[in-house]
Amino acid sequence: MHISKSLLASVALVASFGSSAGAQAIGTASGPFLPFFTLSANTVNGTTGTACDLLNSCNLNGIHSIIGTGTIRSVSQGGISARPFNTVGNFFLSVGPGQNLQMNLAGTGLVDLTFRTGSFDTYNTLTVFTTSGSTVFTGSTLAAIVGTGANGNQGFSAFIRFSPTVSGDKVTSLRFQSTQPAMEISDFSTSANVVPEPSTYVLMATGFVALGVLSRRRKQA
Repeated sequence: MHISKSLLASVALVASFGSSAGAQAIGTASGPFLPFFTLSANTVNGTTGTACDLLNSCNLNGIHSIIGTGTIRSVSQGGISARPFNTVGNFFLSVGPGQNLQMNLAGTGLVDLTFRTGSFDTYNTLTVFTTSGSTVFTGSTLAAIVGTGANGNQGFSAFIRFSPTVSGDKVTSLRFQSTQPAMEISDFSTSANVVPEPSTYVLMATGFVALGVLSRRRKQA
């Protein structure tokens, strides 16, 4: 399996609001980490996206549930939501006015979560919850992370990786909100899924053999 190793510019901008004492999560322009999670829904392109799941297709033990209101769409809808540019998967999440969509991650959470987002708008809001607290990212903050503006450009999208700032913490859930149409996200992944390429295993084995030979020579000396 080919794993993309190209990373965008390592820009790490953090916003912290609310009751958290200091930012608990950081967003960086990074990823994706293949394979992607699979989105599915009981109702696709409907008015709401309740009772839908982010399926555990990558052996991460458990279901990643999506609760609240929002829509899982397969195509753009004029004036309401736009499929993020260059989306790979079949579906994307859309959150609009009055909607509040929360994604709860499996078990105790993940070391990080990466997703694609596009057409950044100032009225978009993302709250990242970690073991220790939460951090709020505005649409402007998200856009700045990937070096663009929150101007609704539908011809641009980028991956952002969210990870805890506290050692040992995990990302436990994310909440997406938007006061106007809309906030759209797709192509979810995590670095916990990365499977080393065969060449990596060969390199590791060669290194262990070399260490063994060196150790024997030292003992003989």
